[in-house]
Amino acid sequence: MNRYNPAPRVAFFSDCFWETNGVALTARMFQDFATRRDLPFFSFHTGPETKVRQEGNLTVFEAALSNLTLGLDEDLHFDLRAYRHLGRLREELQAFRPDLIHITGPGHAGILGAWLAHSLHVPLAASWHTNVHEFGARRLE
Repeated sequence: MNRYNPAPRVAFFSDCFWETNGVALTARMFQDFATRRDLPFFSFHTGPETKVRQEGNLTVFEAALSNLTLGLDEDLHFDLRAYRHLGRLREELQAFRPDLIHITGPGHAGILGAWLAHSLHVPLAASWHTNVHEFGARRLE
């Protein structure tokens, strides 16, 4: 943050966005909140194709999944080749100049966000948006 623009520049990394689950809903709500208030917000998540788009203060980096993706759940995947986006992602993130990187879990997006926070010396925040006891119970059935 700086004294001329008190709104923090947040880069948000979510492993879910377009799916139908609580994590994806929360991610879309964060992005919509920032958009409605014209706050600087960078959103990284998977999408049907790799592309970057800019809409006012919103930057969206969607990354297509590779053919080396593990299905962890019905709507949750781990891309073993997500690192291939690292160069372009770093460039886009440096152009955005985040004050904070926020990750939502230990998936491929979270790992990329944590790595970039560390390498760019940007503070990192992490949150978990899963009802863990219900998720665990489903896994033990």
